[in-house]
Amino acid sequence: MKRIKESIRKFKDSNYMVSEIVGTALILIIAVAAISSLYSTVLSYPSPSDPSFVNLVGMVEGNNIIIEHRGGDALSLGTKVRIEIGDDTKEFTVVEYLDDKAKENNQWNIGERLVYEYDNYSPRCSEAEITVIDESNTIIMKGTLDIS
Repeated sequence: MKRIKESIRKFKDSNYMVSEIVGTALILIIAVAAISSLYSTVLSYPSPSDPSFVNLVGMVEGNNIIIEHRGGDALSLGTKVRIEIGDDTKEFTVVEYLDDKAKENNQWNIGERLVYEYDNYSPRCSEAEITVIDESNTIIMKGTLDIS
C-alpha cells in the first residue's frame, strides 16, 4: 500500500501531462493563426467582375455587315468593334454605327443593329473577322463572316 501511495504522489508531482496539454494547445493556436491569416489574405483581393452575357449575331446583307443584339445584357455605346477584311482593319465604337433611335438610352439593347458598310474587296478576301470588346476589355463576340 505504501508503494501505491508513493507512486500516486510521484505521478501528481510530475509535469508529464501538463507538458502534453500545453504542447497541443500551442500547436492548435499556431495552426489557427496561420489558417486565419491565409484566409484573410486571400479574401482581401477583389473578385473579378462577372462578364456580360450577350447574344450577338453577325450577318451580311449586300455590302453591309450587320451585328444584331439578340439577347442578354445591354452593352454601353463605348463597346469596341474590330472588323478585319484581308489586310484592312477597322476599329470603332458602337455609337458610330447605331441609328439615332438606338442611341437615345445610351445602351446597345436587344433588337438593335449595328450596320457597317464595307467596300467590295477582291475575291481573295472572302471572310471578315469580327471581334466585339466591351468596356471592361472582355471579348463578347469573336467570329468569321463569309462576305463573298
